[in-house]
Amino acid sequence: MLGKIFLIVILFVLPKGMQGETPLSSGQNSFPRIRNIKIVIHDIYETEPDKRARFPYRLANTLHFKTKDFVVRRELLFRRGDVVNDILLQETERNLRNLLFFKDANVRKININQQQVDVLVEVEDQWTTVIGTKFSHEAGESLFGIRLEEYNVGGFGQTIKFSYSQTKARSYREAALMEPRILNTRWSFTYIHKEHFDGHSDVVILHRPFYSQFSRFSSGVYWERFEGERYFYPDVGESLAYDSEQATFKTFVSRLLDSNGWWRSGVSFFSLSKKDDYKKPEDRSRVELSQVKLRQLTLALSYAKLTYIEETYLDRFARTEDVPLGQVVNLMLGCTSRFYGSNDNNVYLGMIWDQAWRMWNTHYLYMGFYTSCYFSGRTFRKLWHEGSVKYFWRLGARNTLVSNFCLTLGERMPPERQLFLGGINAIRGLEEKQLVGQNRWILNLEDRFFTNLNLFDFYLGGIFFIDVGNIWFSTSDFDWKSTCASAGFGLRLGNSRVYGSKVTRLDFAFPIHGPVKFQVCFATGQFFGAFKSLSYINPFPRLFGEE
Repeated sequence: MLGKIFLIVILFVLPKGMQGETPLSSGQNSFPRIRNIKIVIHDIYETEPDKRARFPYRLANTLHFKTKDFVVRRELLFRRGDVVNDILLQETERNLRNLLFFKDANVRKININQQQVDVLVEVEDQWTTVIGTKFSHEAGESLFGIRLEEYNVGGFGQTIKFSYSQTKARSYREAALMEPRILNTRWSFTYIHKEHFDGHSDVVILHRPFYSQFSRFSSGVYWERFEGERYFYPDVGESLAYDSEQATFKTFVSRLLDSNGWWRSGVSFFSLSKKDDYKKPEDRSRVELSQVKLRQLTLALSYAKLTYIEETYLDRFARTEDVPLGQVVNLMLGCTSRFYGSNDNNVYLGMIWDQAWRMWNTHYLYMGFYTSCYFSGRTFRKLWHEGSVKYFWRLGARNTLVSNFCLTLGERMPPERQLFLGGINAIRGLEEKQLVGQNRWILNLEDRFFTNLNLFDFYLGGIFFIDVGNIWFSTSDFDWKSTCASAGFGLRLGNSRVYGSKVTRLDFAFPIHGPVKFQVCFATGQFFGAFKSLSYINPFPRLFGEE
């Protein structure tokens, strides 16, 4: 009965017409209007004459495929003859920067007279080809790997990835393809295939986001299939393998509700079929596995009111980063029903709240909260609560103090939703799966500084850090004495002319408390972001992630 009621409600929530959409703009009868649009695409080192003539930089420009004019033009939110709308000009600039194969983008208007303006769209290309190899020999076993990635194929904007690694007994392959604009529409397509020693998976994503604050609708489809082994960690240093087959399908459609571009509503359908099986009969007493058929309809209401500030030397050296400020709220009400083919009837409740403030020009504070659960009768299942706080203080033009706190509380969660305290995103100095649980808190502090020292445009920076955290399964297991802590320093290497301008990090972690050991961590990207990404692009951010 509950499932039928949801179907009736959806008939009133779904948009009645979404074809022929164009971005909204205010002041349609006002002037000035856009007379001409000029696109300027600079090669990697074209804007630096002193480097352009030198061999390594000249060779980079020669080998690089310059981005095609139409790739930039299809991102524009305005056309010749439109009334000038500063909001759409700024959004276009941010959208171009988000492509990541541009070092920077600049969209500005040039006044011709009181009734006409020209718009200049200027972008700088980056090096987008990544070729890497790796070789290691440990405990008598050798590892060889190779990867090839191109993020702007032939200058047309597509992405292809391929990686392969091999040991004596194991192999790993991954291939991915992304087309950001199918036939120059706003629809994107992504395909990912993975094969490794314990299973294989395929992922297909078809997505049309809210590409502008004023775009009228968004829609998407996600499909994934996995077959292989999964692992559960019942205790420290212990792992339990089980066979798993899982098929996931998600789809949604949402629409803009108001002319200000703040309110959105939508409906999603989620389907999960999962079959887990024990490898050993004695494992039945260690972990509860089940055969799951979940079919869920969800209604959602979203509010997003954002502004942006341009900053540098936060996460990516000199690259301009669009720091969001404002508020985003998502409310979700769903229903799983035998009427849809689910195992049982449940009500799903979910909420996401994010808020960001700028204080005293140099202080930024981000707070967020996410909660979800399933309710049936008087029983709550899969309770998940997550709160986070990020804060950064610009001590100087190239020096930033950054902090990150995250508290996660889970109850009655499936094995695949276990949390880990070690690894690349928790506490440096702990192995990735050394400590496990369903509840966790983490505090990270970093003092980041960036220097002018560089070699072939690779700039050097560094950090001092402290990581503290704890993890536990249930309330009775919590013990303050189990808190782990590490401290240390690290080096950062960044190049704003390479795709995404991500940094390479090398951290040296020293133990303070708990089973933390001295560890050298090498990876790409900052250990954690200085600010939280807030966006109206997808008002249901968990839809393409976890159920």
